[in-house]
Amino acid sequence: MATKIVGSKPRRPARATREKPGSHHTSREPKVARRGAPATQSWATFTNALAGVLRVLRDDQFLILQHMRSRYFVQFAADGRTGLRAEAVSNTYLSRKKKLDDTKMAKLQRMGWNSPGPKRNQSPNFYRDWNKATESSAAADLAVVTLRRIFGVARPSELEYWAFAVKGGEILLPTLRINQERRTAKKQKPKGEPLATSISSREELLAEISTSLKSILKTKDIVADNDGDFPVGTKHGTVYVRVSEKNPSVRLFSLLVRDVRPEPALLDALNRLNTEYRYLTFEHDRGFVVIRFDLWCSPFVPAHFSGALDTFCSVVDEVANDLRSRFGGDENVAGADPLWAANLSAERATVAWLKGEGLARASDIMRLRDASSPIPAPVIDQWHQKLVEATTNSVRAADAVLEHINKEARFTPKQLAVQVARAAEEANAAERCCRTLAQLTLGITSHTEWCDETARLERAATLVLARSGVQLEDEETVFLGRDRSELVTEVAGLICRMLTQQRCGKMIGDAQAGRPAIELVVDDKSNLLVRHGGEERRWDAPVTVIEPAGYVADFLSEHGGMPPDA
Repeated sequence: MATKIVGSKPRRPARATREKPGSHHTSREPKVARRGAPATQSWATFTNALAGVLRVLRDDQFLILQHMRSRYFVQFAADGRTGLRAEAVSNTYLSRKKKLDDTKMAKLQRMGWNSPGPKRNQSPNFYRDWNKATESSAAADLAVVTLRRIFGVARPSELEYWAFAVKGGEILLPTLRINQERRTAKKQKPKGEPLATSISSREELLAEISTSLKSILKTKDIVADNDGDFPVGTKHGTVYVRVSEKNPSVRLFSLLVRDVRPEPALLDALNRLNTEYRYLTFEHDRGFVVIRFDLWCSPFVPAHFSGALDTFCSVVDEVANDLRSRFGGDENVAGADPLWAANLSAERATVAWLKGEGLARASDIMRLRDASSPIPAPVIDQWHQKLVEATTNSVRAADAVLEHINKEARFTPKQLAVQVARAAEEANAAERCCRTLAQLTLGITSHTEWCDETARLERAATLVLARSGVQLEDEETVFLGRDRSELVTEVAGLICRMLTQQRCGKMIGDAQAGRPAIELVVDDKSNLLVRHGGEERRWDAPVTVIEPAGYVADFLSEHGGMPPDA
């Protein structure tokens, strides 16, 4: 997990250190205490000294205590005037041989540490927040108990410290009476994967990123795209790795969703995500929802980069799905595996077909219940047929991509892209048909008396519309009714959808094309307003939709709003 890793921000880190403690050491041998090391002291004396240091730690000052042999550590970061974040190393930063077992992790939680997590107020390490003015002694006690019982530190002399300020360099803390760790710019790399590498140029960082990506992706070749970015495929899109030209940092970014408008609800959701995920930035840019994360890479720590990429990809997959289910738009599948992208579209189409099929069947049963006086809505059969056709076309396009992968068919890259795009377009069409069927279902139930069956059907239709995330204003309204009675049912469904959405409007007709237009508006109190030609009709809440639906249907019938073949 990497969004909270040390060194994640080139500017000011929030409650996290800039380097992985111990990342520069080159030897696996036990470290011998240097000449002149402080004399042995008791744990009680050390705990009191540590509490005093924590009490005066200033904003953007950091203290790391680590075992000289095992490299296990606890660390502290002052946050503001009274805040103090304490962290104990988790398996994110430990080698396979050093990883904590389930028993030790359970003990850490029982001792009062919070489990690692990727959100803004969490950390990839075990963590806990304190008030340094009143709880520094408790923070020191927990740190010492952790070092002794979990990390196996026998005496304070086995510890070393590194303290520093973001803007002011190292800090000397002689009152701790333990060795200060000396950190230098150039380090000899140990055998195997280096713990950290000094970076002096962009070319060096590019080489390190390339090597790390090859190891992470288990491939011999890693190729940058035309922009110089390294693409990494995820379940729901592509993450791009970009090496900065201005400083030793790397930017991870992904286009989560495309073709979405900056509606207030979407912007509010992005603000909440920016608050929830501490180091990640979510924004709307030219129709795309973008997520990005900057990782400081001087020195370059492969474990930090690998953890950051893993966590970033996980967040991308989780958030992209959630945003699209709530606000619509298409997945950003550029660069993703063609078969995965096509299958994802076919899956969307199939889910839409399953929902639409159920709505169509249930609606038909309801409208034909009274054989002597059926509810006029045969257009539901037309939309059902369109749904079936769109779903079939999407699945066939996905099958064509599979045939290409299995070498049963040969496509050029352009032809393959056409099949992937067709699968997505037909899936979008299937989802539109499903929403229209849900809207028609509400029109049919508006003709009936309330009963349990009506309530269930209305609830199902409303959920289909609400969970699609598509606003009525963003969708074209098409009426297929062949006479006034069928048109009333279609308009009734439209009004029901508007009342469900609230605070929305819909213009039917095209005044610029010479066809009179009529405007429907639902205000924040669920009142319905119908306007045309300078006139306005109003229906106060609760609205009985059949009456205004008949009014609108009469207007459309009189002014050529019926389908051409009516």
